[in-house]
Amino acid sequence: MIMEKHNLIYNLKGDDLFMKIFIKNDVIESNLSNDAFATYVAISCLSNVEMDYVLFNSRQIGYALYGKLALDKRKLDRIKKSISELILSECIEVIEEEKGDYIIKNKFTVDGSDGMFTIIQSEEVKAIMNIKKGDNESLLRYFTFIISTIHGEKKVGWWTIDQLREKLNIGSNNTIIAYNKLLEDAKLIYIHRPNITVNDEFGTPKRISNTYGRYGDRGRVINSSNEYINSLGVFNGENNNVIVDGRSISAKYNAYVRGIKNGKEYDIKYVEELRLLCEQYNAYYEKFAGAKLKDMSVFDVIPQEDDEPIIYFNKPNQKRLTAKFVKDWANGVVDNTNKYSFGSMEFLKELSRVMNGKSFNNIEDKDATVVYTRMNNWIKDNDIEEDLPY
Repeated sequence: MIMEKHNLIYNLKGDDLFMKIFIKNDVIESNLSNDAFATYVAISCLSNVEMDYVLFNSRQIGYALYGKLALDKRKLDRIKKSISELILSECIEVIEEEKGDYIIKNKFTVDGSDGMFTIIQSEEVKAIMNIKKGDNESLLRYFTFIISTIHGEKKVGWWTIDQLREKLNIGSNNTIIAYNKLLEDAKLIYIHRPNITVNDEFGTPKRISNTYGRYGDRGRVINSSNEYINSLGVFNGENNNVIVDGRSISAKYNAYVRGIKNGKEYDIKYVEELRLLCEQYNAYYEKFAGAKLKDMSVFDVIPQEDDEPIIYFNKPNQKRLTAKFVKDWANGVVDNTNKYSFGSMEFLKELSRVMNGKSFNNIEDKDATVVYTRMNNWIKDNDIEEDLPY
């Protein structure tokens, strides 16, 4: 059910009453501080199209923003300062003021002749203002601008991070990324990241823009993004300008390197897929002068039995030394049969099974390390206290 009232539209959802608030785009993009913009949004909540004035005070502004009257002094002081800014900037025109109660002219009604406007909802405002991390006022303005860039019929937007940063005069891409994460975590927006790079008309690799929209329109966001990707021939391989996604591969590669340094375990299938991606990355970027290729030696790992995680030796020379020990031990260069209980017939039988006919005389370091690891596991499985030495 929808009914018109004030300069708002009320959506009745069950027992909840949600208001749609109309904000003029020139106010979103004005030089107002973020605090003053948030206060402007709150006053718009309180306005009534049937009245030629708006009556409010700081606590009413606070309730419109946070959904509660009990606010700390810091927040109330910021609201009071913002009201003064709105007056000085002539965004609001005061008719009368008495002990913090204001009567202003109602300039909040929406008229097509006044330019474009953006619709946000009262529950979205309160959800943003109650996020515990970040600058809530800045986040509210950012969210409102994001919504203003969404196509009215398609319900999606395509602005890049660089475009948003420049338009909103935000100092860092990382700030935009942080804002997006907060809004995504709060399920206020949904972003589809295709992770696909194409060559532009000059042969320069460029990443396909993300597609975004309100969280409730995420189905449309995904469909719109996939339609665009499909139009490039990415899915059927027709477009030779589509290349590997260097940014995504680099992120996965760097996370993998950090992981193995910290002793993290990875599934064999994941490592093999990442190895293939890095090979594709190197094959593509080696034609660019100065490109930093991926060091493939990080994939010299030790697989366990099928479908088990991979175990890594983390000390710099540990893998090489253990492989050498297995070779030397098998060739009789070192003799541990008297010192270690694993010099038993059972151990030798298991070693023979693991070797599967291979000779230590010409075994690769990688294979020797696999043998070493599996024999160490055999020792532990058989409750033998000693480990193979390095």
